[in-house]
Amino acid sequence: MGIGVALAVATADLLMSGRLTMFFDLAFITLCLGLGQLPRRDALFVAAFAPPLVMVPTFALLGIVNPDGIGEAADGVLQTVLTGLTHHAAALAIGYALCLAALGARATSRVSLRTG
Repeated sequence: MGIGVALAVATADLLMSGRLTMFFDLAFITLCLGLGQLPRRDALFVAAFAPPLVMVPTFALLGIVNPDGIGEAADGVLQTVLTGLTHHAAALAIGYALCLAALGARATSRVSLRTG
């Protein structure tokens, strides 16, 4: 689900501006906060790796389809992914921190709003 949302936001941002901008960064941070709320209590460990596992495949797919939206048109997929990660590292770090904070808050709370 996270990759689909990230791709939809990236596509909208690319259509509006031609490159990934702060719009993608803010949407990614919000998505990471939401991803910290989704998993069941027994799946929190796996969800802790969600932000990088969403951003890297998103940039890889964009590197195949539209490399000049992240890097240069002549760059390969790996170079495009690395360029994208470099340019959007702050969003990844903030999103990761918020996701881990949400997961930590859920792990330490005694009452879970979501059962299952």
